[in-house]
Amino acid sequence: MEYILNAALVFFTGLLVWATVKLANHTRALSKLTEALVSIERSRDERDAKEKLLSELRMGLAAAESVQAIRPNDFATNLAREDLFPKDDVNAIETLQAVSAHIEDPDTRVSLRALCSMFDNKRREKADYYPGKENLLNHLETIQNRIQWSIDKWRRTISGAG
Repeated sequence: MEYILNAALVFFTGLLVWATVKLANHTRALSKLTEALVSIERSRDERDAKEKLLSELRMGLAAAESVQAIRPNDFATNLAREDLFPKDDVNAIETLQAVSAHIEDPDTRVSLRALCSMFDNKRREKADYYPGKENLLNHLETIQNRIQWSIDKWRRTISGAG
């Protein structure tokens, strides 16, 4: 009887070793698949981040080119008039402000914030608010004169990604 118990114990111990080895092999295979999945997800996240950056740069590029085309005196004059409010120009400046994280020049960022603040005040106060023309023109001129550096950089980045 003891012989049968020992034989059964040896058999089941061997079976347990075999199952443990199989489990270890499956665990290694699962680990490799998990690493592959992590790599795929990391690549996807990097691709999504790059696509988001390129989308923001394209949007900023279009806005910057629109801002460069603004005629400063007409813009300042029309800003005071409800019937001629330069909505497209204001939208271009606000879009540029939205992507200002990609603008390296601090003076441009300061001027964008200042103009957007003026626009917000104008919207809140309607006809009762008009920003000083000289201040408005100074900020617009700063942006128009300095944004070309960002435009050049964005174009290189966009064309390099294609």
